[in-house]
Amino acid sequence: MTGKKIVFITGRHPWPPNKGDQLIAYNQIKRLSRDYDIYLVTSPSLGNKKKAREFEKLCREVIHVNVTRASMFFDALKTLVNGRPFQVNMFTNKKEIQRVGQAIKRIMPDIIHVQTIRMAEYGIVKSDRSLSDGNNPRLIMDMIDLLSLNMKRRASKEKGIKKWIMNLEGRLVEEYEKKLSRYYDRIVFVSDHDASRSNLENTRVNPNGTYVDSERIDGYDIDKKKQILFHGNMNYFPNAEAALYFADKIWPQIYERHPEYTYVIAGRNPGRKVRSLESRDGIIVKANVEDMVEIILESEIGVYLLNSGTGLQNKILEALGAGLPVVASSMALDGIRGIEDNIAIAVDDAEDIIEAIDRLIKDAESRERISMNGKSFMMDRFTWEDNILMLKKIWNEAN
Repeated sequence: MTGKKIVFITGRHPWPPNKGDQLIAYNQIKRLSRDYDIYLVTSPSLGNKKKAREFEKLCREVIHVNVTRASMFFDALKTLVNGRPFQVNMFTNKKEIQRVGQAIKRIMPDIIHVQTIRMAEYGIVKSDRSLSDGNNPRLIMDMIDLLSLNMKRRASKEKGIKKWIMNLEGRLVEEYEKKLSRYYDRIVFVSDHDASRSNLENTRVNPNGTYVDSERIDGYDIDKKKQILFHGNMNYFPNAEAALYFADKIWPQIYERHPEYTYVIAGRNPGRKVRSLESRDGIIVKANVEDMVEIILESEIGVYLLNSGTGLQNKILEALGAGLPVVASSMALDGIRGIEDNIAIAVDDAEDIIEAIDRLIKDAESRERISMNGKSFMMDRFTWEDNILMLKKIWNEAN
């Protein structure tokens, strides 16, 4: 490996790439390691250890940050003193920061690229940012999405003490984001929507690619099932909320009109409320999915009616890349630059949602047309190659 030295800091190990931040880190490091020396600072992998080690071979060095549950609890209490967000303090362990700081001074990187505000303190190696011998690394903060907005939207859904805590965390996160924008050279978001709502300086937008694209699905030969799909990480509140909303408000009328169809909820770690949906007619919950691509390809329609959350919805990019006709809420589509009604159907009113799905079920030609439009859209706009080109541009302009 040759080229610039990059310290790449993530809160979760990039393998397995199950969640949005992991997916981004995995794909970026895999491609960046061809041109740069990558020094990865991350937590130990909770997935397949062998595959994690294979991934780590892409890096010049891997430094594992070891934060225990006990230390996370006690460090979170520091919010009462220092005013940082709870989730930042949870990951901000003084001993580990010192250890990472020593490694950074030894490495003398050109770029320190930090993913999510949770790990921001690990990228701040010294108040003057100067390491030694005049080395002055550029600091890049990839916020991914606007967490303060996410927290506010989540608070609006809660009641009682949980609402109070979410509102407090939202305010703390918003102030912390402002602080980071003054310190880091560039702040990166995955969507124009979040960047514009942030009101932060030095922002840049770098949309994701998708792990489901024409190249990946070429090897599959799967027949369609009469199946309507929602997929995603099911312990993420906006996903669980969307799946439950569809099951409660929309599915009974769809099932009454089309009892031959099933509603499939696929994703890791569904909570009790989502798991309980399997007791209802025509609903299937798949918690341990080995190959999500197969489930996407065998489905006829994808429904993503998110009413909270921020950023770029990877699940929708995956569906579009696989040619799955998508019905989604306006909020779910907000972060997807350039999307139009002939690519995905945006609907918010319950009756309009029912009618849109009913039309797609009845009209195979319309499903095929939207499917082709979605795949073309993804090939033109959302590739990891484009993501890497933009990331390199952001790094270079920060110099």
